[in-house]
Amino acid sequence: MAVAPLFLNESDLAPFIDMADASACLEDAFRRKTDPSSGNVPRSRARVAGGVLNLLGAVDGANGVFGTKSYFAGADGVTFHVALHEIATRRLLCIMESSLLSQVRTGAASGLATKYMARPDASVLGLIGTGRQAFAQAEAVIGVRPIREIRLLGRRPEPRAALAERLRTTFGVTVIETSESREAVAGADIVSLITRASEPVLFGRDLAPGTHVNAAGANAADRREFDSETLASCRRPVTDDVEQARTEAAEFADAVASGRRGWGDFVELADVVSGRETVRRSAEEVTLFKSLGIGFEDVAYAERLLRRGAAAGAWRDPRSS
Repeated sequence: MAVAPLFLNESDLAPFIDMADASACLEDAFRRKTDPSSGNVPRSRARVAGGVLNLLGAVDGANGVFGTKSYFAGADGVTFHVALHEIATRRLLCIMESSLLSQVRTGAASGLATKYMARPDASVLGLIGTGRQAFAQAEAVIGVRPIREIRLLGRRPEPRAALAERLRTTFGVTVIETSESREAVAGADIVSLITRASEPVLFGRDLAPGTHVNAAGANAADRREFDSETLASCRRPVTDDVEQARTEAAEFADAVASGRRGWGDFVELADVVSGRETVRRSAEEVTLFKSLGIGFEDVAYAERLLRRGAAAGAWRDPRSS
């Protein structure tokens, strides 16, 4: 008898979600992203009076699954779900609540880019943004580089102070709070952006030679986190999916529309992880990862969590029947 599809809520999944495992999962996933049995479905949006419905998906052929992620963002918040299916039978395996999953996989993507693109000795992180995803961005970078100092930029003093204290307590690093972009960026080895800004909060004039930038907050045509000078300083900017970038990476689209760049200038993270592209040729080169958040990441990590929980005896994997 077939096992019924699972519904896994955040409390079910939380014991199996951790940054190191998520990072390892995405590293494996990006190595197989270009496999002919895999594919990514860029995000689509339906804007209505009460908010925005977001849909994205992927096929992970090597793991035998396909899935979708859906979330509705309204004035009172946002709720995320991933639906995971088995390719061989087409049946639904599970539905997962995925707010925590999304935060950690977004951080893990930035950590993965940092691992392959930042200087090995990078020790100062400029973190711009103090929302619910900011901690995961810092955690992921700290996991792959010897970070000793974080310069934290946030507009509101209360959440900035709360995040600063959490970072100090958790990681034992020095955290310097600031309300100015230049103070957060100047001299930083890595800069991570996790904002919903419609206008740039990072300016190329402030970047030191050799800086690596993770821009993970803006994934819509009306959002921009960094200016044209930042992009111009990067020889080969990287993103998680170039097709999705055409509609969501406003900074890239602006450069293409002005003739300063062509879409062939942009590199996918899968090519960096696989070794097909080398984006840092010297310690002085500025590198940039534009993270959009793609369905392939969600499906790969959801499948990993399904297996981890089943192996621990927390639930039965429907595929085991």
